[in-house]
Amino acid sequence: MDVDDAKNLQSFLRAKRKAEAKNKLNEVAEYCNCIGELYSKYGQYEEAIQEHTQELHLGEALGDKIGEAVACRKIGECHCFLGQYEEALSLQKRHLVLARGVGGTVACESALRSAGTLLLRVRALPSVPGPEGGPKSLKSSCCGLAIYKNPTL
Repeated sequence: MDVDDAKNLQSFLRAKRKAEAKNKLNEVAEYCNCIGELYSKYGQYEEAIQEHTQELHLGEALGDKIGEAVACRKIGECHCFLGQYEEALSLQKRHLVLARGVGGTVACESALRSAGTLLLRVRALPSVPGPEGGPKSLKSSCCGLAIYKNPTL
């Protein structure tokens, strides 16, 4: 992590602790997002998942559907980078459902773009199935994302 990002990370962690102490849950969620982004930037996906999962739980508690959708997308992206495609697929589907629920075209486009990125990664996998059906099974699951596609986009 470069020096500036390391300083930002420490600053975000301090600010997050202060917001937690004051029970300012919206701020805590925002800091979780920022911290998770920094961890993701440097390939620290497990740590990023922890931060974005906290962000997701806070979004659920606050009734922030957009916050939930964003957290699902980011957690899903981390799982994708870790090669955990089934978990990534589940989260991207949830992201799309939440995005459609808020009714914003931009949110839906973002969800479909994330799902498409996952599909491209999965299609690049070797076609040799593993004991649970492996990539072929996963590719079929990803193609199921078409069911969620909003035809008006």
